[in-house]
Amino acid sequence: MKQKRFLSRAASLGFYTLILRGASTVFGIWLSNTVGAEGAGLFQLVSSVYFLAVTFSTSGVTIAVTRIVSEQLAKGSPAGAKRAFRLGLLLSLILGLVASTFLFFCAPAAAEYWLCEPRAEIPLRIFSLGLPFLSTASVIRGYFLGRQRTGLSVNGDIAEQLVVMAVTVPLVTAFLPRGLTSVCIAMVIGSVASEILSCLYALFLCICFRLKKEGNAPKGIGRQLITITLPVAVGNNIRAILTALENVLTPAGLRKNGAAASEALSQYGIVKGMVWPVLMLPTVLLAPFSSLLIPEVSAAAATRDDRRVRLMTRRCLKATLLYAFLIAGFLFTFAEPLCAVFFPSAPTSGYLRALCPLIPLLYLDQIVDSILKGLNQQVASMKYNMADAAMRVLLVFFLVPVSGMRGWLFMLYAGTIFNASMSAARLIKVSHVLINWRVWLVRPLIAIVISCLLSAFLVKNAIAGMLFCIVSYIILLFAFGCINPREIRLFLHPAQKAEKKKIKA
Repeated sequence: MKQKRFLSRAASLGFYTLILRGASTVFGIWLSNTVGAEGAGLFQLVSSVYFLAVTFSTSGVTIAVTRIVSEQLAKGSPAGAKRAFRLGLLLSLILGLVASTFLFFCAPAAAEYWLCEPRAEIPLRIFSLGLPFLSTASVIRGYFLGRQRTGLSVNGDIAEQLVVMAVTVPLVTAFLPRGLTSVCIAMVIGSVASEILSCLYALFLCICFRLKKEGNAPKGIGRQLITITLPVAVGNNIRAILTALENVLTPAGLRKNGAAASEALSQYGIVKGMVWPVLMLPTVLLAPFSSLLIPEVSAAAATRDDRRVRLMTRRCLKATLLYAFLIAGFLFTFAEPLCAVFFPSAPTSGYLRALCPLIPLLYLDQIVDSILKGLNQQVASMKYNMADAAMRVLLVFFLVPVSGMRGWLFMLYAGTIFNASMSAARLIKVSHVLINWRVWLVRPLIAIVISCLLSAFLVKNAIAGMLFCIVSYIILLFAFGCINPREIRLFLHPAQKAEKKKIKA
């Protein structure tokens, strides 16, 4: 029944996430085409500093609250769960206020000396106003996620996305003739408005669905909160600083490589503001699993259910890889028609094809990171993320001024391969999961290559080719023994007896 509930929640969350991510992507495509590559680059540059402040304001508190609430409820201690939530909410509010104040007063210096873009000052100051609301809403979401009440927070996400679009579209349309600075301000105002609404909705949920206090909270909840939060916070903040530095150094390196200031910002905007959202859009189907895995794995680990941990790990890793190979081959084969529809005025197809081979590692890392945090391996995850971020900064600093965007692509490949391989190796070690490399990697790779080649040479219509690619890949997975009906039934319907038997792959 546990697996059935997990899949039910994942399916429900996946449906709503699909709607949200789809609407967000369509909105992002419209926004990028409206403001242009340079405008998208400016907004991404401002967002890099803002996300640094966001990382500090949340600082791992959300993950800690989710884990502790899940563990305490699994142990039958609602009082402990409630205390963890209250302490996490207080801590996040303090951090949000500190981050907001710091960003507001340091915005002029950050815009002039760090970003080398004076137009970023006002957007940064407006962004700072939303930080306390964002940090508060984030912890409340973590609390309901730990209670496995995912549907409650999803409604808030939907409302938040609607507010973003409702506010941003008319503002961008009105401010567009006034220049890129005004357009960037319009986009920031839309984001802040959505964060405020999301926080108000989250507080409303707290009032309506309060957890009843039963008994006394166990001792050490505050210590446990800090123990989980601190390594995650240190790792996330250092990585956020290094990532922000990477985002600043990239346009600067492109300028040193010979590109004009507007051209450098446009190249940066094409990759980060246009291609990257398309590349990560398919993770909408992985996001529910990655969100639910932390409380599920934490609860299983708290009750010492090692078999369930291995079972969940094996099935999630395999499903992620099979799905990622499909997406990588699909986007690589149909990059030109897709980019022609999404971004007709920008040269995006080449960058999309160049990044497609990274998709399996990018998607796998998302799932692996969630499982590691659920298994109390946040320190190891922190080390890998910090090393990855530091390596990326060094590569950007030395390679981009010499090789331009080729240097940036090499940096992305090196960092992604390093982080994904180290995290996966750590997960295999701590979970003792067995991997069938032929069934998980070799055969799916052969299947997607065959499917893409057949669709490219045999089917001339783009839409028909896309459908043919997906269907033929699924058929070949069955033919190669990568998946079978029995395994699908085991995944969708819990069978206690079957779980005791060995399941191939």
